[in-house]
Amino acid sequence: METNFSGPGQIPPDLQSKLGIQGNSQFPFDPERIKRKVRLTLITTVAFVVIILGLMVSLIFFPYLFSGIFEIFDRGPIKGEMLDLAYFPSESAGGRAWIVTNPSFNYIQTVSTPGSYSVSSECVGCKIRVYIFDPLTQTVQTQWDIPITGRPLDVNLDRQQDSVWMSARQTDDFDPIIYKYDAKTGAELFNTNSFIKNFPQLTAPIVELMQLENPLRYNLKLADGKEFVFDPGEGKLYADQQEFDKSLNGEKEATVFALVKESSDQRKKLFSITGPGNKVLNGKCDAHANDSDTLKFFCAATAKQLSEEIFLEPIIIYQDERLAVIFHQDNLGRSAQRQLTAFGLDGKKLWTVPQDRLFNEIRYSTEDPFSGIFFIKDHLSAEKAGDVFVFSVEGVGAVGINTENGAELWRIRP
Repeated sequence: METNFSGPGQIPPDLQSKLGIQGNSQFPFDPERIKRKVRLTLITTVAFVVIILGLMVSLIFFPYLFSGIFEIFDRGPIKGEMLDLAYFPSESAGGRAWIVTNPSFNYIQTVSTPGSYSVSSECVGCKIRVYIFDPLTQTVQTQWDIPITGRPLDVNLDRQQDSVWMSARQTDDFDPIIYKYDAKTGAELFNTNSFIKNFPQLTAPIVELMQLENPLRYNLKLADGKEFVFDPGEGKLYADQQEFDKSLNGEKEATVFALVKESSDQRKKLFSITGPGNKVLNGKCDAHANDSDTLKFFCAATAKQLSEEIFLEPIIIYQDERLAVIFHQDNLGRSAQRQLTAFGLDGKKLWTVPQDRLFNEIRYSTEDPFSGIFFIKDHLSAEKAGDVFVFSVEGVGAVGINTENGAELWRIRP
């Protein structure tokens, strides 16, 4: 079909009707202009793709270039995953909370090659961040970063009088670290290198560190194979566990709380055990509490049942010479609720904090095997400072509780 133009620069009539143009409207038909627009569109599209690919390659091979960018998406004054907390009371109701977090961007990396498959946890801008925080006003007083070469695991803060100890277990990417700070000012008192120099017995770098509780100590292994036990509370280094055990009050009498199996490992009752400190403080006598003859023979100790109450799937999450706080469930079925219950040494129940005042992340579910106490207990911690009991969940948050009545004082959730 032949198409007639009505004049130069005009649109053919048949195209006018298709385009909805009335009459002899002028429309400059410039092929060069169209070519330029096509070229510009292509160049813009290619440039955009190249930039995106460049950013992806840089993120994989040069992640340090992006350090700090991902923190923009964090809400609240505390950035990153909370790893641990140490609380110091003060004249104000809030006190000071030392908080250590992992503000890095973390991801799972998989590498598949013929004959092998590996999965590893990696991070971008790897670091540990320390905060001094007022939990009542929800304000940061000061903060600082400690660069590391991999994702941090098992980082702990421990309150010792007017100082704070921070330790981190070794990973495939970095050796253990130990720091000590002034609790009031945040000043660094020493780090891993100065810690090693402070003890002539430490003749090589520390390659393994394991923190143990009740009582607090660090099991250290050096690059030359030597092993030691360090007591942060006393600032003393012991040649082995046996020497450390002898230092635990020696023959001085001590009393501890213990959970004793009632009819199965899931059902336990609360006892107190009294005997030589170097025997009862390490927890080795707990299993004999309901057998007076065996307890006396092995531990030279006596025991007393404090309550008839049955605790299900319990652990003593905190205890001192007057108080024990038990983390447990109210039943073992689908409706199980976790809670904290505090008892005095006289066997009197002081208070209970129910599940709805704790954190949803520690709820028990019969459909999730990893919600069992065996899997979550290592992510729970607690301490008492003055009249405040602090319950913390790694990666989730912490809550401050009045030790007299169980009332919530403050809550921290990064």
